Amino acid sequence: MEILLFVAGTVALLAGWWWLARKTAAERDGLARVLGLAPLPAGPDESRAERGFEHQQRVAAGTLGGRPVELWIRSWRRARRAGPGPSIRTLLVLPIAEGGGATRLGVEPRSRASVLDAWFGPSEEVATGDPDFDSTFAVVTSDSAKASALLDSELRRGLLAWRRRFVGAAGSGAAEKLADAAAGAVLEVEPGRILWAVPGSPRPELEERLRAALPFLEALARKLERAADRPDRAA
Repeated sequence: MEILLFVAGTVALLAGWWWLARKTAAERDGLARVLGLAPLPAGPDESRAERGFEHQQRVAAGTLGGRPVELWIRSWRRARRAGPGPSIRTLLVLPIAEGGGATRLGVEPRSRASVLDAWFGPSEEVATGDPDFDSTFAVVTSDSAKASALLDSELRRGLLAWRRRFVGAAGSGAAEKLADAAAGAVLEVEPGRILWAVPGSPRPELEERLRAALPFLEALARKLERAADRPDRAA
């Protein structure tokens, strides 16, 4: 009897995993379709250990507004194996021309940055001089002078407007911190690409959040590409 119960339990568990995997894949492909992107076979994989452990994988590609974009999924853990399950984010990635994005830049909700600082130690932040923006977002960069040029008023307004639309008003209370954890997005600039990371696994409901960010992400991409063509300008 015990063996039969064990077998039945194992079968039920495997069936649950199979159903969840099918559901996740269907939602991922559904997001790709509503964005007009083509789902891709799994890969390539990327991993890094920096303020936690990240693993990410490209799942779709195509164009939005005439610009090539990619869809990725990222899992993040505080520790490599211990602790709760991973945090999942959906990434809209804009590849940019060679030489663009040489300056690394990260813009994340201040509440999230405070948690990471408490876990891994403080990071060196850059102030933009915009009180509303600096109280809402934390900025980390490899080049403060160039980052200040990138974070112009247009980009700051776009980030603040996106946050007000999808997260709500900024604040230091528990409700605002929970809202940031549930819906706050992260902007990253790396060599050759811009990444916009929103919480949650890829699913059609995220379409509006990704499309709404596209105007200011495209403006940032153009600025980086122009700077790559003219190295004397900020990049």
